[in-house]
Amino acid sequence: MLARLLWIALAVLIILLCIVGFPVGFRNFKALCIGTGCDGPQLTAEQLRVFNAHGLSSDFYAAYSMSFELLFVVVWFLVAAVVFWRKSRERLAWFVSLTLLTFGATFPDFLGVLANQQRVWWWPVNVVAFLGVGTLVLCFFLFPDGHFVPRWTRLLALVWVLWNVYSVS
Repeated sequence: MLARLLWIALAVLIILLCIVGFPVGFRNFKALCIGTGCDGPQLTAEQLRVFNAHGLSSDFYAAYSMSFELLFVVVWFLVAAVVFWRKSRERLAWFVSLTLLTFGATFPDFLGVLANQQRVWWWPVNVVAFLGVGTLVLCFFLFPDGHFVPRWTRLLALVWVLWNVYSVS
């Protein structure tokens, strides 16, 4: 029961983060990248001129990009919810649904932008990111029967989790 409540609490947190982070991500996509190192999702001034020459605006680019990021989150969330709804009594199925829930929320960049621009969200975003990355790798170690095979992969899993704790802090 506690595990199910944890999953539901994380799902609510992720929905809240997405609601708060979506406008921040939209503004980030809409803003121009100025200076060096512009290889991310933001457009450069030259790329914006090309977009404008084709009749497209930075609003269109931001809406188009955010729609794909939102689609990614929604699909992973729905698959996680179905697995949780149908099989949450089985430990590995619950863990897989937790992995889908948290990793699906961390892969799009708008939550990272939210954490960087509004520091109050740094801790919740990084907890979800830690769980997303950590559980994804552990899921590969535990699938299909919930056991570490071979047994020495437990050490690799422990090193992975410790590395992620160090990376987040």
